Amino acid sequence: MEKDKKSETQFLLTPSPHIKSDESVRDLMLSVIIALIPTTAVGIYFFGIPALATVFIATASSIFFEFIYQRLTKKENTISDESAVLTGLLLGLNLPSIFPWWGTVIGSLVAIILVKHLFGGIGYNVFNPALTARVFLLISWPIQMTTFPKPSPIFSGVDAVTEATPLTAIKTIQLSHDLTKSLDSVTNINWLDLFIGNRGGSIGEVSVIALLIGGIYLIYKRTISWHVPLSYILTTGIFSTIAHYENPTT
Repeated sequence: MEKDKKSETQFLLTPSPHIKSDESVRDLMLSVIIALIPTTAVGIYFFGIPALATVFIATASSIFFEFIYQRLTKKENTISDESAVLTGLLLGLNLPSIFPWWGTVIGSLVAIILVKHLFGGIGYNVFNPALTARVFLLISWPIQMTTFPKPSPIFSGVDAVTEATPLTAIKTIQLSHDLTKSLDSVTNINWLDLFIGNRGGSIGEVSVIALLIGGIYLIYKRTISWHVPLSYILTTGIFSTIAHYENPTT
């Protein structure tokens, strides 16, 4: 009886998350950061110094807000786990290279303070901080978030002329109900440019090959399972196809 009572006191009920792994949070964050190096490099190559500045501001301000919040709330400093770095990097890659610096800082504030820490910190936030901040910025400043510069040679500055993404351009022509223009818009697309990243878009979304390299690295390191991205791609493809046949203008 005494032995049973002693055993019962050794069980503790704790809230989620419950993950048993030899991999630390820092190891996980570093793996994802390394996987994002190719797409970051390609984005900086095509969009130059403005892209580098945007990524830097997003990352630095995320680290700053992480430090300030934990200092004010007297919580343990967790900057060394690199989660703030990853959040800032993801946010920067989700922005146009010419997005205003102050908007980038506001995005970092939303991501770190409102979405991450007010929900309880890493592992407890119900939304991805960087992507939620992107949605917030898109709703707040839609024009700035959908204005993309034309790709230019590395560090040569950005052309003042802006362009839509290929998908947006095609959709705009479709809405005009001009079949000839719609067909021309598809046939005139340089598919190699779409693959390598020589097109308009956010810093981290333009290069398919860079994103694939990062994804393959994460699968190789077993940071992620191939089932998740494949399921996401297939599901998105299926429902997008159904929606297109239902209403081609959407």
